Amino acid sequence: MTPEEYELTVRSWLAQSGRELQQFDVTHREVIQGNSGEYEIDAVARFRAFEGAQFVVLIECKRHSRPVERKDVINLLAKVRDVGAHKGMLFATCGFQSGAIQYAEQNGVAAVTFTDGRFIYEALSSPSPPMRGRPPGIPRFVGVFLESGEHGPTCSSILPDHLDPISEWLEKTAASA
Repeated sequence: MTPEEYELTVRSWLAQSGRELQQFDVTHREVIQGNSGEYEIDAVARFRAFEGAQFVVLIECKRHSRPVERKDVINLLAKVRDVGAHKGMLFATCGFQSGAIQYAEQNGVAAVTFTDGRFIYEALSSPSPPMRGRPPGIPRFVGVFLESGEHGPTCSSILPDHLDPISEWLEKTAASA
């Protein structure tokens, strides 16, 4: 997957998630003016809620060969504040260091790990049978929201909303075993 395909997949997930909001729009690689200069942001979501209040979310997509560090979260948060946005989201292909997750959680930045859809199957099935390809109903890529827990990072939600087909498939698989 190219960097642009990665960013556009994230944009698509956000667009699907925003269907319930008023005037929801997600742009790709938007240049935004802040007090300290211009920033090219991977994706920007805008929507109205609560009888017309407008919200702006800055989304950065990190396609690194290493987990995202705390400094990456700090940089996104600085951009959010500089342009007057309301929220920041950080998507990462190699996960997050624990300090990055803690800092993101403390400062209201959503941390999402972009991963192969088979991860969901492996995480939800116990014990995991050998894998040959992707089971039916499992999306090619998923995003897993992370937050710090008492014993390390924990998952809190999954994008896109494919849990029902996955759960159904896992139940059928367990019943036939």
